[in-house]
Amino acid sequence: MSRSTVRMALNSLSHEGLVVSKPYAGWQVISIDENDLWELYNLRIALESQSAAMAAQQATEECKKELQALLDEYYRLCTESPDDIMAITEADFNIHIRIVEASNSPRMEKFYLQIANQLKTYFCMTHIDYDLSQSASSHQTLIDAIIAGDPDKAMEAAKANITSFSELKAMLKNRHLGD
Repeated sequence: MSRSTVRMALNSLSHEGLVVSKPYAGWQVISIDENDLWELYNLRIALESQSAAMAAQQATEECKKELQALLDEYYRLCTESPDDIMAITEADFNIHIRIVEASNSPRMEKFYLQIANQLKTYFCMTHIDYDLSQSASSHQTLIDAIIAGDPDKAMEAAKANITSFSELKAMLKNRHLGD
């Protein structure tokens, strides 16, 4: 690869918040600390709860069917492969990104996609020490509210679906102490 191709790739990764440029030293993969988790939690609450409310108002019948199909596939995955944290994390993320898309807000989608890779890390962290076979069922109320066209219930269900920062912090602390 040419230097310009590598430079463009690194700049894209930097824009997504996955690497940082170290002057006179090169590039470094980011590490997510407690402050980053706190910020990602609050961004998720803001973007996902508002997207869910907007999706309840904006989603087409086709989109509602797609959301239900994604949830059905998620249930299947949780039943057949309850130990596959990467596949379950991807299925979880796919539901959330589809909800953001269903909000019919290009700006909301743009903001969400800018932090998508960091959010995937957050999603994966929330699946640590969690019964993954139950992961899909935690989304049922959210999808039902969107399909029913109830923005208030969708917003509340989206908030309830997100592992709180204090819970995540405690999980990670307990896991670190257990190592």
